[in-house]
Amino acid sequence: MDLLWILAKLILAAALLLSSHASVLEVTIPEVEIGKTANVSLKCSTRYPQNVISEILAIRILKWGHDEWNRVAELRGGETEIRQKPENVLAEGSVTSATDSFLHLTWRVATNNTMGQYRCDVIGYTFLENVSWHKSLSVFITSKREIDILTQTVEKYKIDGLYRLRLQRQVILENLTTTVEALEASFENKLKKQQQVLSYNLEESKRECLEQKQDMLKTLKAMVEERKGEGLRRMLSQKQDILEETKATVKALENKLKSQLQGQSCADVQGLGPRPVIRLYNGINVVCDTVTDKGGWIVIQGLGPRPVIRLYNGINVVCDTVTDKGGWIEGCCPGAEHVKDCGQ
Repeated sequence: MDLLWILAKLILAAALLLSSHASVLEVTIPEVEIGKTANVSLKCSTRYPQNVISEILAIRILKWGHDEWNRVAELRGGETEIRQKPENVLAEGSVTSATDSFLHLTWRVATNNTMGQYRCDVIGYTFLENVSWHKSLSVFITSKREIDILTQTVEKYKIDGLYRLRLQRQVILENLTTTVEALEASFENKLKKQQQVLSYNLEESKRECLEQKQDMLKTLKAMVEERKGEGLRRMLSQKQDILEETKATVKALENKLKSQLQGQSCADVQGLGPRPVIRLYNGINVVCDTVTDKGGWIVIQGLGPRPVIRLYNGINVVCDTVTDKGGWIEGCCPGAEHVKDCGQ
């Protein structure tokens, strides 16, 4: 049961929310001329959705005045009541259903009392026996003369405002022109100063770059000369070292060669070339042949026509280096002794 009750309330709340303007107040002539406009009417009607309001209790038309809403006419229980009863005001209404009830207020001729702000209230019972109270949006009844005066005043202020705007626009344009000209002059002066400063800085930069370039060239030349001097000194030093090493090597070779050449025979000079010159034990310098028949031979050509040599057996003989290309021992028949006999 409680669930159904809550559900019913939710449905009712939704219906009431959808009908936020369940009462409507309409005016037939919103702008009137006092004493001239006739049949000025206000009509308050209900527009409740079906199955929401079970009974209309009251319909009211209210007027705003003295900082509060005051009832002008009210329909309650089928009877219409007018709170203020001027002779030219009629009120009629009907309470039949939630959708067809209304309250109608009419002025035969518009008066000062006709003008103002009005509102419509509708009070009723819902099917859940709750009181429902809806207020309409406000409507206004105003004097046409006042509207005309207001319109004229607005037009006057509009014309005056436009004139002032034109004057202000002209002043603004003049001020703007003056400001722009001043800004242009200031900008040109600043631009000239900046150009002068830029030109000066550019010249200074060129001069500094040239000086730096010259300094770099001097430094580079000094480095080249220094490196060149160091290279020459190193080359001379290396050359001197090489010469000294060469001299030492040559000296060592000479000493070695001398030591090899002294007190030797042609049989001991293998590896000194095909025709090495040595000094024999007897002090004679001879040319050795290290190639023919595995070497060990003395070349006697070039020692004179009759050189004296010591044979291997210790006998001194005279060699003939002329007859039949040489190689003979003098006193022997040609071909009896080979030049080998003149060898060691």
